[in-house]
Amino acid sequence: MAKGLRDTTCVVSIDRRLRYESTMTELLEQAVQSLRRLPPKTQDALARILQQLVGDDPSIVILSAEERASFQTSFLQAERGAFATEDEIKAIWAKHGL
Repeated sequence: MAKGLRDTTCVVSIDRRLRYESTMTELLEQAVQSLRRLPPKTQDALARILQQLVGDDPSIVILSAEERASFQTSFLQAERGAFATEDEIKAIWAKHGL
């Protein structure tokens, strides 16, 4: 067996709905142990980086065709300078109690 690998199996679950068996290298396991000693905010920041690296980034949102069209409309309006007036914005705020 290659140096740094253990012949053990553990349950890994990035998405709690999906569970699968996987082995983890000893080096990665040591790194995770080190991460556990860091403050929670730092752990979360590093976890997000790892998720991005493995392609499991929950912050990436896939837009529907309708949502993409809505954004495109908004971008075109912005290009034309078609923004809400101050009175229109105040009316919306008042409508929502802001």
